[in-house]
Parts: sequence; C-alpha cells; structure tokens
Amino acid sequence: MYTLLYMSKENSMHRTQVYLTEEEHKALKAFARRDGRSFAATLREAVDTYIHGQTTGDLRQAIDQSFGCWRDGDAAETDVRTLRQEWERREERQE
Repeated sequence: MYTLLYMSKENSMHRTQVYLTEEEHKALKAFARRDGRSFAATLREAVDTYIHGQTTGDLRQAIDQSFGCWRDGDAAETDVRTLRQEWERREERQE
C-alpha cells in the first residue's frame, strides 16, 4: 500500500525537533489518543492555540490601551479624516 502526501506551498511544513518534559509528552499522547489523532497533529494544534492566544492577547491589549483616546469629538473627527485620506492615497498608488 502506498501513501501519497501532498502539501501545497501555502501549507508546507517544516520538520523540527523539540524537547518535552515527561509530563508534557504524556499529556499530548493522551490528548492524541483521546481524539484519535496523531501526536504530531495534536502538537501542531497546541502550538496553533498558543499562537492564536498570543495574537488575541495583543489585540485585546491594543483595544484596552486605546480606550478613551478619542474623548474629544473634534480630535477623533480629524484623526478619522486623516486616516481616510491616507487610505485613499494608498488605493491610488495600488491602481
């Protein structure tokens, strides 16, 4: 029996070697067994979850830091006009 593995360039994977503690290894193996998935797929999902959590945290932090920054209506209106003008200039350059 032959198995063909095809991965597009968008989904290419890099082989890597990591050291896990005994506890981490046992937990990942248990998750993989429970879900009927490979150890590698379970590890990739854990990494993806970590990455997503980090980027979500960055977004939340940015939102928290921006809270109340446009209390003065005039300043907000000016900033929005400036942003729109910049967007329009970028669109013109792309065309």
